Amino acid sequence: MKNDTMLDLPAESFLLCLQTKHQKELFQKFAMNVLCMDSTHGTNHYDFKLITVMVADQFGQGRTVGWCICSKEEKQYVQHFLQAIRDAAPTATVKTVMTDDDNTGWFAARSVFGEIIQHLLCHWHVDRYECKRGSPGKAVGHTAYCFLSSDH
Repeated sequence: MKNDTMLDLPAESFLLCLQTKHQKELFQKFAMNVLCMDSTHGTNHYDFKLITVMVADQFGQGRTVGWCICSKEEKQYVQHFLQAIRDAAPTATVKTVMTDDDNTGWFAARSVFGEIIQHLLCHWHVDRYECKRGSPGKAVGHTAYCFLSSDH
């Protein structure tokens, strides 16, 4: 991605955004379906984050359309990443964004793609929340939900 704009990040910040020509074409073609964002945590001794952005193709399969390695996963970092993706394919339309249960990606997406986009939570995070909030003595229905929705 080429973006010569000066970033308003602290001097000690690290932000590396990557997108191939093929990924740009996938974004342009499938961004209207759903844009999915997730990141890794605690995978390196620098505590850098790897943010992956994907779209669902015509078969419903996730296709990566960009990566970002950054020193912090804060709105301004994610916003710069998403803006670079949008700038590379300005005619692409994003209507729905799926994120984890952290609002950072959602707030950044709204800043870049507009206030009217729809927000979905990742199914895995919804399941994790449902099963975590249960405790001994809770309704049998909750226990059944956690059992049925888990991988055995």
